[in-house]
Amino acid sequence: MCDGTIGWQASSQRGQPIDLSSKSAVVAALVALAWMGLVQPSGAAAEPFRWLMIDGAMVRWTIEAPTSRRQLSYAFLAGAQEFPDAVNCGSMRAPDQIAAQHRVGPAGLRRAARQAFDRWQAVIPVDFVEIDDAGAADIVLGAQAVPTGHAFTNLTLARGTVDGLRAITHAAICLNPERSWKIGFDGDLRSYDLVHTLSHEIGHVLGLDHPGARGHLMSFRYDEARDGLSDGDVLGARTIYGFPGHTESRPLDSIEQQRAPHSPDAVHGVGFQSGPRAR
Repeated sequence: MCDGTIGWQASSQRGQPIDLSSKSAVVAALVALAWMGLVQPSGAAAEPFRWLMIDGAMVRWTIEAPTSRRQLSYAFLAGAQEFPDAVNCGSMRAPDQIAAQHRVGPAGLRRAARQAFDRWQAVIPVDFVEIDDAGAADIVLGAQAVPTGHAFTNLTLARGTVDGLRAITHAAICLNPERSWKIGFDGDLRSYDLVHTLSHEIGHVLGLDHPGARGHLMSFRYDEARDGLSDGDVLGARTIYGFPGHTESRPLDSIEQQRAPHSPDAVHGVGFQSGPRAR
């Protein structure tokens, strides 16, 4: 049973070739390690992550210079919008119905998104900036026009790959407006926390997949045991994008690999599940 699915998929209607050849040899080596399942600090407890792979290629946003921070803009939809080539989030609308829920509110939805983006911004050299124009935004947030599951992410990719990497050029996050939403954990798993859910979806936006059922923000089963990123979530994001202040990842001699436990591929529609309700 897949109750409360949170998933991802990719499309390429905006795809343009992007040169990824400038990335360092360290990052190239980390790509190989991540493809094998996991990289982690030497001596650390196993905290697996999984790099998102689409059509055999790992995906990520590009960073223009080795010492630069990438800026990504996001916007809430103000009206209906269609993404004809999208697998997920093909038909979206403004999230007014979600914002109107008594446990959320218009200001609550915006604060939840900001808090979710800040979680990732604090650990990688990527800045997320809210803008008003959804048509110009790198990341669009809204409600599903045809409600299903809880939340999904759709990625638009550049054409072609370089050294097994394919560039993300656009993303959409769509929430089910008919589900019950809230801000914060309270133990009631019938209602999903927007900060946690949006943080999870932003992880997909950045190129992270589900490492397994539990233990991480990026795990596919919803629970309220962890508030925030796990060590594995942080390690995964830093493996892809580097550390705040620079984009060089950990030296290879400080990294060891361990195969991550098998998790279902999100292309098949698996995602967040509420523990008690999924049984």
